[in-house]
Amino acid sequence: TLGWSSVILSGNTSIVNYKQALRKIFFSNNLENPSNALRTISVIINDGDSAKTSNAYIIVVPVNDPPILHINSDNTATDYLTSYSENSAGISIVDSGMMTLSDADSPRMKSLLISLTTVVGNNKLEIEGVLPQGINASFGYGSINLSGMASIAAYSTALKQVRFRIDGQNS
Repeated sequence: TLGWSSVILSGNTSIVNYKQALRKIFFSNNLENPSNALRTISVIINDGDSAKTSNAYIIVVPVNDPPILHINSDNTATDYLTSYSENSAGISIVDSGMMTLSDADSPRMKSLLISLTTVVGNNKLEIEGVLPQGINASFGYGSINLSGMASIAAYSTALKQVRFRIDGQNS
């Protein structure tokens, strides 16, 4: 009989058959953010006259899942294509209306690095407006590092504030 938290094997059969059946019982936990509390599995064997209990102890080690970022409109890929017209104001580097940022096991983030992989002429990244509370920006050659412990929503807002532009002409 299979139960939510118990398995009961019963019937007249050999010890060999019971051993084979016990070897087919497994513990699993498929939660994205499982508790690391100790699990105790009790095995009670009864020969009809007396019973004996043995315990198995399992420690679930949670795995830190990486954050997931979709910067495009279809939320299935990670790339975004847009265009920039020379002498224009900065443009968003993400599809601001459709971008999603999530993390299965944490409501907060520590940092986000945005880099121009090909810096040509006067290309630059900049921040439009004031960043959300708790997030700071540091600028490098062709990069912006957003850092500070803040909510995923705050980082999502900050990423939507990053702009690409070109200073001057023919860059």
